[in-house]
Amino acid sequence: MARNVMDQLIHSGKVTRGKLGLTISDLNSDLAAQFKYQGTRGAFVQDVESGQPAERAGIKPGDIITEFQGQRIEDSSQLRNLVAQTAPGTAVRFKVWRDGSERELGATLTALDVKGAGGGRSAGGSGPAESALSGVRVENLTAETAQRLNLPATMRGVMTTDVDPDSAAADAGLQRGDVIEEVNRQPVRSVNEFNAALQKAGKTNVLLRVRRPEGALFIVVRPRE
Repeated sequence: MARNVMDQLIHSGKVTRGKLGLTISDLNSDLAAQFKYQGTRGAFVQDVESGQPAERAGIKPGDIITEFQGQRIEDSSQLRNLVAQTAPGTAVRFKVWRDGSERELGATLTALDVKGAGGGRSAGGSGPAESALSGVRVENLTAETAQRLNLPATMRGVMTTDVDPDSAAADAGLQRGDVIEEVNRQPVRSVNEFNAALQKAGKTNVLLRVRRPEGALFIVVRPRE
């Protein structure tokens, strides 16, 4: 990366970096198991920016990027560097793993904005005491609350109003004010649907899709032994 930046400064006096428009993270064994993927090599797609090359290419949250321009991807840092070092306007090919198979996609990179790259009482319910989300309280997400959280007023889900700091959910990274959109890849639009999804999951690991003002991410919560 340093060599790439130096060469650009020498030849053009400025630095430009490619952009796909993704939020990615490293894979761990829990995430891999939820998406029935063998191993932890690759970059896990947490979220896709609207109107960016990744969305136009057909990438979806939950995809695992396994190859970029013929190079196998080990982790998210490697993919970030490879994309950033590729000039904006370049047509790129990459492979993603989805639903049990690998497929090849293509996109034309845009330019990364380098300057940009740098509680109350709950009226809802809580996760079943024996579930992975025991210690979490949620309420229905209203249009007013969504706007207060800088989220679209049309968003549906449940908002966490309390997360016990000594709970499996807190260990996994769930926070007060998070909006839970999915439980085990099924949309939840109310407290009743949330609780029903947890009852169905029982004492197994739970995969959540969580929305925050800065973007969405997947969280796997493992129940305490």
